[in-house]
Amino acid sequence: MKLERIEISNFKSFRSAAFVPAQFGCLVGENNAGKSSILQAVVIALGRPSQLQLGAFYDPAVPVEFYLEFSGVTANHLLRLAEEHRSRIAQLVSDGKIRLTVRYRPEQKVEIATKTLVPRNPRYSQESIDAALAGRRGASIREAANAAYPELVADMPTGLAMAATKEWIATAISARPRDEFELAEAPLSTGIGSSITALLPEPIYIPAVKNFADDLKTTQSTSLGRLLGLLLQDMEPDLALIEQSLAQLNQLLNRVTVEGHAQDRRHRKVQDLESLVESLLGQNFPSAKVELHIPPPELKAILNAAQVYVDDGSRDLVDNKGDGLRRSFAFALLQAYVRQLNAGRQEERANVPALRPLIFLFEEPELYLHPKSQRVLFNTLGKIAESHQVVVTTHSPLFFAPGVTATFVRVSKRAATPKPIGVLNPVNFALDARSAEVFRLARFENCDAAFFSGRVVLFEGESDDAYIRHVSKLLNPDWDFELKNVALVWVSGKGNFAKFRDFFSAFGIEVKI
Repeated sequence: MKLERIEISNFKSFRSAAFVPAQFGCLVGENNAGKSSILQAVVIALGRPSQLQLGAFYDPAVPVEFYLEFSGVTANHLLRLAEEHRSRIAQLVSDGKIRLTVRYRPEQKVEIATKTLVPRNPRYSQESIDAALAGRRGASIREAANAAYPELVADMPTGLAMAATKEWIATAISARPRDEFELAEAPLSTGIGSSITALLPEPIYIPAVKNFADDLKTTQSTSLGRLLGLLLQDMEPDLALIEQSLAQLNQLLNRVTVEGHAQDRRHRKVQDLESLVESLLGQNFPSAKVELHIPPPELKAILNAAQVYVDDGSRDLVDNKGDGLRRSFAFALLQAYVRQLNAGRQEERANVPALRPLIFLFEEPELYLHPKSQRVLFNTLGKIAESHQVVVTTHSPLFFAPGVTATFVRVSKRAATPKPIGVLNPVNFALDARSAEVFRLARFENCDAAFFSGRVVLFEGESDDAYIRHVSKLLNPDWDFELKNVALVWVSGKGNFAKFRDFFSAFGIEVKI
């Protein structure tokens, strides 16, 4: 299962944009172009917080919308859902895909809708079914169903209650020919909005290093804490003795039910405290009963409260170490996760819930890392991408590798009123062989920085570079290519001008020769 597509509307600088993450994608572009906003859009759309701050709206008068399309949804993925909601959510899956719209109106709570196949015939809508059976009881339910849907209920068993009758009709409708249906948006049923979370990929978002200290804390509310929790949870099946001890501790703190019978094996002081509070309360409310309940300890909670110390000559929490060491520790966790992932990889089996997919989102992962460490990191992310989606924002040329990072998206801004608009320019090297060929040539000539420029000037001879770069700004101070963020790219021969122009133009970069 993967996130196939996200369409972003009215979010920050993006009035309307579509991002196709692929399996391992890179977002490139100038600073403040909106790369981080794309990652944040994915996190918000998957996490669905109750409200958005007004600063997240491009236009405060228009809703923020995220349209999400997931592919590869199988019966094993549906097994992760609560049993009471599983069948209803399964009805939202069409051709192995599930489509959701997450909508935020200013200062209002989130709305969640789905795009699903609905009957073209209005008689088959849920509202029509409810209206046809409204107020019916007993045998009159069957009579109303026969009157409204004779073509659907001929074989329906007699004596069905209201809910079972509606379910029968819905099943009969779903079996009708595909051309009788169309995709349309519909609100999610009550309770589905929260329970569907277990079906969707979980984002592991690691922002730029300016906020990195918070994300190193080993709690489930932080990304790296979540990753450490995933690593430690792998131990749970092997810690049966600890689970038994925790169960015994729970019996000392709380009443328990054993084989259907309530038992009170609590510690005497717990019982005495409960009795004392109840007697004091009884002075004003004689019939009131007090039951003291202490949340039982869980192995998962204990593991997630882990702290990490590093001794590099001075023993201290990793949170208090330098940026370089903290960054390296973060990716040591990633490497450990990859090894554990490969060791425990299993084929999907019937009636076994598929593991919840993860989508790793990294802002500039190369920060504070030596080039050698960057290469190790890149290989690690490539391994993760074999099982989970990975999206990075980066300024490092090491992340440009057709065949591994198959999709690149250059993020830029264009002038607009009342403020600039974010634009996405995708290039898929897995499909574009010509671009891949030019890309390798561009890397050889060390011109990756052109991806982060507003414009590019292609030149053939080395003297052209010297003239353009140095003499031009002496003739006119406004002709300073570095200040104007215009890159100069040597194409090594007139025959390469067209290739390079096509390549950079595909990224939405203005090209001059």
